[in-house]
Amino acid sequence: MNLDNFLDELNHMDELLDSVSKNNISQIEQQKLNTDENQNQNVELPTEQQHIEDPTVTANQYEKPQEKSISSEQSDQSESKSEQEVDNSETLLQIIQEQDRQIQQYKYQSENALQLAKEQLRSEAERKLRERLGAQIKQELQQTISAEYKQIIMNQLTQAEIETLCFDFIEKSKAALKTDYQKQIQLKLNEIERIREDSENKSKVKQAETQFKRQIQQIQLQKEREIAQYLNQNSTLKKKIEQLEQTLSENNAHQSNLTIKYENLMSKLEQSNIELNAKSNILKETQVQVLNLQQELEKANENEAEIMKMLETQQTQIKEQNEKINEVENEKDIFVKENAKLKEQILFEQQKQNQIEKNQFERIQKDNELKQLKQQIEKQEKEQREKEIQQNINKQKEEQIQRENARKIQQEKFDQQREHALQATKQSTVYTLKGEVKNNFAEPKQEVTQYKLSQKQIQQSTKDMNKESQQQLVDQMKQKYLTQYQSSIMNELQPEINLTIQPVQEVQKPQNIKQLNNQIPRGSNVVSPQKQTIEPNNTYESIMVQLQNENEQQQYFTSQKPLEFEQNKLTPLLDKALAFTLKLWDQNETSFTYRNQFMQMLQPNNVAQAIKIVKEELNKQKQYQEVYGNAIAMIQERELTKSVRDDSKLVQKIVAECKKLGSVFYRGINYIEILKIEGLLQ
Repeated sequence: MNLDNFLDELNHMDELLDSVSKNNISQIEQQKLNTDENQNQNVELPTEQQHIEDPTVTANQYEKPQEKSISSEQSDQSESKSEQEVDNSETLLQIIQEQDRQIQQYKYQSENALQLAKEQLRSEAERKLRERLGAQIKQELQQTISAEYKQIIMNQLTQAEIETLCFDFIEKSKAALKTDYQKQIQLKLNEIERIREDSENKSKVKQAETQFKRQIQQIQLQKEREIAQYLNQNSTLKKKIEQLEQTLSENNAHQSNLTIKYENLMSKLEQSNIELNAKSNILKETQVQVLNLQQELEKANENEAEIMKMLETQQTQIKEQNEKINEVENEKDIFVKENAKLKEQILFEQQKQNQIEKNQFERIQKDNELKQLKQQIEKQEKEQREKEIQQNINKQKEEQIQRENARKIQQEKFDQQREHALQATKQSTVYTLKGEVKNNFAEPKQEVTQYKLSQKQIQQSTKDMNKESQQQLVDQMKQKYLTQYQSSIMNELQPEINLTIQPVQEVQKPQNIKQLNNQIPRGSNVVSPQKQTIEPNNTYESIMVQLQNENEQQQYFTSQKPLEFEQNKLTPLLDKALAFTLKLWDQNETSFTYRNQFMQMLQPNNVAQAIKIVKEELNKQKQYQEVYGNAIAMIQERELTKSVRDDSKLVQKIVAECKKLGSVFYRGINYIEILKIEGLLQ
């Protein structure tokens, strides 16, 4: 933009020079015309004089004697005229030549004058433009240089100086605010004392005083918060100053180049710019802070006006309450009589509640005893199953021993027949060898085929037995699993089922239960006695045997198809319960992979690594208990005692813990959803 302005001004100056040159040329031409006129006048003057002098001559001639004739006179006159004309022409030529010379001189002088004028005007224009550009450059540089000096000054200042500059003003403002608030508090206390003197009921006056004190404390807290906000703003300003210092360190290289170019200007403007900029910054900061304080004071004044209005309203309320108290005192006697009756009723109800609590406690004890009995029954069933498995194993062992004995007997017979055939071949001739060998070897071949067929039949029979035993065990496990699952759901989710009676009744149809019985997979408790191992004596070998059996069970479990439920047949709670069971089955599958790893780790060379893994798992369980242990313990307490006592406080604690932890699951369901279904939460 500066260059464009400079070019525009140069063009304007050229136009001015052209106009000036034209005016000078016109003036010079006028001067030339004036000089020509003056010269012509000077040339005509001698001719007139000559004409004037001629009659004198003629007069003198006439005075002479008339010696000549008229012809001679005429010839003389003609000659004199011709001579005069020649002289006049010569003089005119000389004058014209001189004028031409003067014209050329004037032209040369005018050209020189034009050039000088143009140069002078250009020099003046350039000087003016340079001055303007210098002023603009100074202004721009002053801004940049002032900013640089500000940054340099801020760099030179220490943090302590900056804090003093910032905090002195804040402390002064704090002191002023404190004095103002103290004055206001004193005025309000004086008003309260007047109210005390005027009021008859001291208790109500004390209540009003406490309310006023609380309001005053709230105002003080608000002001302290505002002061803390100012301190935070100062901290943000410090952070910004640190950021500016970082930017200054980056721009120091660029500043060095600028300082080299403008050292002369820096030397002149250093002192003035530093002082002015420092003062301007301080003034700006003070103005901003003053405006903020004015706003705060306006807010405080508004709060005071509101407090005064509250005082007036409270005074009116006190008067109304005094009138009501008189009415209440009359009604006290009536309430006393009614309270006595109510106390008697409350005592009677408390006795009833104590009896109810005792009955509930006895019921809980009975429930616990029933649970213990169930556990004992389950243990007995497990022991019976183990005994049956051991009996099956012993039977298989005996069968294997019998098979091995039969196989040995058959091999001995086969060896004897082979030796007998060899001896017969040695004794017979060459011609009878083929027939005898055929006759002798036919019987052992048949025996071998019979032996193979017997082995196949034995294997098929064992497989059939295993399949039948598996199916029987699976059917038994299905029935037990369904009965246990249904009873556990009905016992544990009684409030939830009571709230949603209709959909549960629709689900509990016999057809749906039969479908579930058919679709339930064969879980990890199913026993597949295809590959049972010998029961060892050592603990290490027993662990390996258990792991092998569990892996075989898992292989059978994974070979079955997954569950497939029809849509819109189950309630949401049952859906969640089934999802939880499926999750447990997935965890069981992962546990089998870990068991395979442990089988490898339990070898003599890898025991140390197995111990490390066990320690890690124990640490994970400890961490889980540390995080979720309190919440789960409270949930268990509530589930045991929610039918006996009020659990509102305990529910509040549980909700707080669940919000802290995000979500706590109880038997596969988020416990907050259970509370919502019970109607304790919205």
